Amino acid sequence: MKKLFLLCCITAVIIVCVVARVTKYNQFHDAEINGKLESVYRNRDYVMISVNGEEFRIIPVSLSTAANFDEVAKVGDTISKMAGSDKFNLIHEEDEVFLYTVRKYW
Repeated sequence: MKKLFLLCCITAVIIVCVVARVTKYNQFHDAEINGKLESVYRNRDYVMISVNGEEFRIIPVSLSTAANFDEVAKVGDTISKMAGSDKFNLIHEEDEVFLYTVRKYW
């Protein structure tokens, strides 16, 4: 009986963790974003960004450079992304364009 209870608890924790990651990914994936970065910082394996008053938790992967997103991006840079897409552009200091995508869950 203890094993069954322990198995149920572990399964519940795993489900809660997976649902949280899927929800945050879907929020970013479904959003149309076109605006200036208001904040950018790393939180564990995520990068937290705020654009137009909305905060997103993403795992960015560069398609155009070896530099990490949180090393390149600065407050005031422009981000543009179409709804339903994982790819987005970072326009750094109004003259450099970097292309990124996001990892789905981890």
